[in-house]
Amino acid sequence: MNFGKNRVQYTDFLWTFYRYDKFDVYFYLGGKQLANFTAIYTQRQIPKVEEIFDYQFEDKIQIIIFNSLSDFKQSNIGYISEESYNTGGLTRINGNKLFLYFTGSYIELMQQIREGLSEIL
Repeated sequence: MNFGKNRVQYTDFLWTFYRYDKFDVYFYLGGKQLANFTAIYTQRQIPKVEEIFDYQFEDKIQIIIFNSLSDFKQSNIGYISEESYNTGGLTRINGNKLFLYFTGSYIELMQQIREGLSEIL
């Protein structure tokens, strides 16, 4: 862990969330449509992932979705050095928290959700 490093934040995020039985979806201004899509898709994927691994999620999952990769990179949550990941980004897992970002492609967002759920499980 590197201390004394911060990311420059150009935007203040005012977070809100939707609560479901097995997960919560956190989003900010402009992300309501992404949050709705993420919630619907996650509700469909959780049973599939649980069936594949023959294991149930024990804890509630917190899904934090950013409207863009640049917003995601402003976050200090789970900060890692820039050398630790490629510039295209990645799906971040921190305990039962799943960090997502929207690239403009719902197919890529669905892939991030599936990968994240699988890794958390």
